[in-house]
Amino acid sequence: MSQKNESVRLRVVQSLFEAERVQALLEQAGIECLVVSYHDTAMDGLYQASQGWGEVRVPGNRREEADQILEENLAQATNVEDAELERQATEAKEPPAPGKANDRDSGNRAAFYLLALALVAIAATALYLLFSS
Repeated sequence: MSQKNESVRLRVVQSLFEAERVQALLEQAGIECLVVSYHDTAMDGLYQASQGWGEVRVPGNRREEADQILEENLAQATNVEDAELERQATEAKEPPAPGKANDRDSGNRAAFYLLALALVAIAATALYLLFSS
């Protein structure tokens, strides 16, 4: 195999999500790639925390093309303006105001009261049986 066709590291990725995203972009452009995880069971992921999740490798003769594709496509996807982030944050559903219960809280509260009532009934029955005999 010639030196140009051997796989070379294109970039280190920080998560499986990023690796799959890079892989999809490259495959869409017709560039074969290999995703290699740095996970090591003996180190239990310690290496990944300090060195990155893994790497994406491409044939050496397609590295420049792959770099250009990622530079163009990933820059568009990650360059989100502050105004856009603020808009997304303000459109998020507001949490319930303090003191106001949502449906889940109401259900939890009802279950708690039923459990407390059952425990009181059991305790009353036990006391009745204890003192009536």
